[in-house]
Amino acid sequence: IISCSFIILGGIRRVAAYSNMLVPIKAVLFCSISMIIILINLPLVPYFFKEVFVGAFAPHAIFGGMIGTALAQGVKRGLMSNEAGQGTITMAAAVADNDHPCEQGFVQSLGVFFDTMVICIMTGFIVVMAHVWTGSIDGQAWDSVKASKITVYLASVQTLVPAYAANLV
Repeated sequence: IISCSFIILGGIRRVAAYSNMLVPIKAVLFCSISMIIILINLPLVPYFFKEVFVGAFAPHAIFGGMIGTALAQGVKRGLMSNEAGQGTITMAAAVADNDHPCEQGFVQSLGVFFDTMVICIMTGFIVVMAHVWTGSIDGQAWDSVKASKITVYLASVQTLVPAYAANLV
């Protein structure tokens, strides 16, 4: 509580300074761990591509996608994956200390790219390769797991790396 208070009460510049330090470390750690999990389960990569293409071109997916994907996914990606669609990203950009405005625009576009393309794709690889929706997950029913995205992700990691998951318990 004291460290959070110190950061928050320091204003936007202190929050930005700590974010500038922590976010890249967290992103590199997440990408490294995700790559290790994907490499450990390398034989499941063809299954991932098969499921993605079969699921993407199924008749129900095509018709459902035509109706809702453009609106729903665009809003979700803009609001949940990054702040680009929310309108609040300008607040962070306004306090940035750069020599030229193009630098800030470049950094922000890289942030959107890494968050949406790299991190979301790695998460998708892990979730699809684990295919936890096909049965029970360590005694948990899919209905109880699917309510939370973090629960689905953690169940997928536990499925793909059972030796590590056993050490957590």
